[in-house]
Amino acid sequence: ADPDRFVETFKSAMDQSGSIPLSDSNSLRKIIITERHLREITDDVWDVLQQVNDPPFIFQAGGWPVDLMLDPKGTPRIRTLSKPALKGIIDRLADFIKMTDRGPKPARPPLDVLDDLINSKENRLPVLEGIVRSPIFSATGELSTTPGYQSSTLRYFHPGSSFNLATVPDNPSQIQIKQARDTLLDDLLGDFPFVESADRTNALAPMLLPFIRLLVDGPTPLHLIESPAPGNGKSILASVIGILGTGGEPAVMVESRLDDEWRKQLTAKLMQLPQMVLIDNLGGRLDSPSFAAALTSEIWEDRELGYSRMVTLPVVCTWLATGNNPDMSAEMARRTVPIRLDSGVEQPWRRNGFKHRLPRWAVDNRAELVGSCLTLIRAWVASGKPKGQETLGSYESYAEVLGGIFRVADIPDFLKNLDRTYDQVDQESGSWLEFCQAWWDEFNETLVSSQQLFNMAVNRQVLLDICSGSGDSGGKIRLGKALSKMRDRVFGQFQISSGSPDSHNKIARYHLKIAQLRDVRGVAVDPDVQKTFNPIISEGQSIHISEESADYGSKQNIGASDIPHLPAIPATDPWNDYMREVYEFGDH
Repeated sequence: ADPDRFVETFKSAMDQSGSIPLSDSNSLRKIIITERHLREITDDVWDVLQQVNDPPFIFQAGGWPVDLMLDPKGTPRIRTLSKPALKGIIDRLADFIKMTDRGPKPARPPLDVLDDLINSKENRLPVLEGIVRSPIFSATGELSTTPGYQSSTLRYFHPGSSFNLATVPDNPSQIQIKQARDTLLDDLLGDFPFVESADRTNALAPMLLPFIRLLVDGPTPLHLIESPAPGNGKSILASVIGILGTGGEPAVMVESRLDDEWRKQLTAKLMQLPQMVLIDNLGGRLDSPSFAAALTSEIWEDRELGYSRMVTLPVVCTWLATGNNPDMSAEMARRTVPIRLDSGVEQPWRRNGFKHRLPRWAVDNRAELVGSCLTLIRAWVASGKPKGQETLGSYESYAEVLGGIFRVADIPDFLKNLDRTYDQVDQESGSWLEFCQAWWDEFNETLVSSQQLFNMAVNRQVLLDICSGSGDSGGKIRLGKALSKMRDRVFGQFQISSGSPDSHNKIARYHLKIAQLRDVRGVAVDPDVQKTFNPIISEGQSIHISEESADYGSKQNIGASDIPHLPAIPATDPWNDYMREVYEFGDH
């Protein structure tokens, strides 16, 4: 009859956690939601989650709650929890109670509580960064073999019932290292027609990478398995690499034509926290700013498809791609480790006489193959984790770690075939250099429109891959877009620069100029005043410039490699002289 008195009665019966004594047999925690602050209810839910989430079954990934679910093959997959899913889980972990004038009544978890849980900065759920099917090394070099969630690796280890790994020696002997090396190079990879020794060693890199990914401090490149024709074993090699690292086929992502589609696919794929991603059978030109960014990023941020919320995801997967003589931009080439297969026959798919029937043999012998990978890594860890001498821009840690493992295992030629890929990409630069030479011969430094450059290219038969193929209109449009992208690029001694647009029709115009050479610190030097200075000059030191050296930079067609180190700053700073005069002769 008196609602206020009823509320006070129940409040006095509540303990500090918000529980109330009810006479039913349900053992779930009781959480009252009537006349309580949002923070109090949310804290109660966090307490319940922490009590029951050991061992963990609810996690956070990318800042959002996730859990695991089994696919039809019994393999766990990561599921992002929507509000209805999270509401159902919480409702099964605690009884929410609202108080009425007729007594306590069951209630649903309030939506504002769910919002507060999801958007809380103090997310108390354990962080999950992936599911692994094989033991992996932690960032400190420890091999984690315990199934389930591993706080040392932030991974969920699900080996499967058929995976029985033999003990990996703590300090492998030379005989054990040789056995592991022979198992991988001869038994597993012996049937693949690698073009060079470096291609075979590079194929081991993505095979070992999933096990030591946490030891690599930074991003990892794209491992491109290529061949001149179908049937050389690209897809089989990608499958074998995936079987060792992930226990199955790598997660496949199809290439896109538009960069926006690349971005959406990357976000959707990375939300699954895959251990390995394969872009299979590249057909078009590989040139995506979004993909290039993902290959050099440790964190990927984007809006989740279908929602207005942002996700922040770790980029810790191993990147693979396959293709027949794939074409790629220079930006993608420098992010790529090439693995080339070529059997040298017209119909390579008709070859026979293989040692093993792959990938079936790899599946049946996966435990032994994984043990061989772990043995090579353990030998490197036991040796003090020496760094390799190989270098790869943006991927220094990747090159040092894998180079060190190959060094200890006596596996040569890691990353020794990069020039082959760079030379292929340089063909594009050669076409542009030819175009610039024709441009300089006809217009010199004159400001010209893309229309004039198009006519010149057609007449002189240069840059035909852009200026021909679909009529004058299409060629002009493609050349205009290409010139915009090549703004400030240097080809040989020439640099393409944009100028002021035409005053009448506002058409973009461009002009060539002789490229300014830069010293090691990136300071531009006017080619008309290049001198053979020592880059470091002490104060008061006299400089003698011979006539020969003073005339050095006045020569045309000179290359950057021909110029000695240049000074980043003038020997005497005019500002210092000015300030000295001010203090000596003027007012302070």
